[in-house]
Amino acid sequence: MFALDTKSMQKIAPVVKRVVIVDANPASARLMSDLLKGFGCRDVAVEGDDERVIDLAREMEPGLFIIERTGPKLDGEKLARRIRRSSLSSRRAPIIMVTAEATASVIRGARDAGVHEFLRKPF
Repeated sequence: MFALDTKSMQKIAPVVKRVVIVDANPASARLMSDLLKGFGCRDVAVEGDDERVIDLAREMEPGLFIIERTGPKLDGEKLARRIRRSSLSSRRAPIIMVTAEATASVIRGARDAGVHEFLRKPF
């Protein structure tokens, strides 16, 4: 898949040790999980319901969140705000939002919710 040099791998290693993927689509979550494992991720948790993510993050203390913008039981912007305003030790962890709808207003909304990066599907 991707080939990273040793210096880049050492730089991202602390962040990708533990990752929470929030996506209601199992195929999309599996693809993202496989990509992250290629970058050296050791512990990946996948959740499709934004109500259970805070408890999962409290237990796991992830270094990175990857959140789908919308889903049946998922509002990515609302979840990003909840993470940022929580008392979690991982509340300042990077959040990458993933969506197929990458309009300017959607990107601004994600930014205002505390999202660091925006990834457009298909990736």
